[in-house]
Amino acid sequence: MMPAGSATLAILIALVLGFGGGWLYKKESTTSTTTTTTTMPVVDGSTTTTTTTPPALACSGVVLSGSVITSQGAAGTIQVSFLVANVGAKACTIHGYPMLQLLSSNMTAMTTTTVNGMAAFGPAAANAAPKTQHVAVGGHVEFVLQYSHVPSGTETTCPTAASVNVYPPDSATPFNVVTAIDACNLGTLNVSPFFAAT
Repeated sequence: MMPAGSATLAILIALVLGFGGGWLYKKESTTSTTTTTTTMPVVDGSTTTTTTTPPALACSGVVLSGSVITSQGAAGTIQVSFLVANVGAKACTIHGYPMLQLLSSNMTAMTTTTVNGMAAFGPAAANAAPKTQHVAVGGHVEFVLQYSHVPSGTETTCPTAASVNVYPPDSATPFNVVTAIDACNLGTLNVSPFFAAT
């Protein structure tokens, strides 16, 4: 049996240790909570994060207008250069070759065969591979077409179109250019890619 004085001392030590442990635990919890709170990220709700400009959309026939720059012939081949203006409210891009449809004077579709690529003569850019053309508002881009007006095969004459619908790449909507084209060989038109954008 433990003497009374020793028992009292043992109880006192146990109480001090108990309260001390509780105090230490309480303090540790408080410190942990404080640390967690101070390391939380601050969100200020600002909208000045990284901003990117969306790429320009492909040029549609709705925003384009065309005209003939020059027309010249050599050895039975006619070459016509077209200037195509962006009359829309936004810049746009064109990459590739136009698709063409010859039209009669009453806007009836005529037999037309569009072939990508031209003969060796013509502007160097017209004989190069297609490159993406960025057409500014009010800017323009060019393309060239060539055709033969010498009858071939069973043809005796070649019908003359009064205008041509030009379909830009990736657009189901054409723009119309008034120009006489008497293409032979089933209305075959050799075309360049679009080039020289401004």
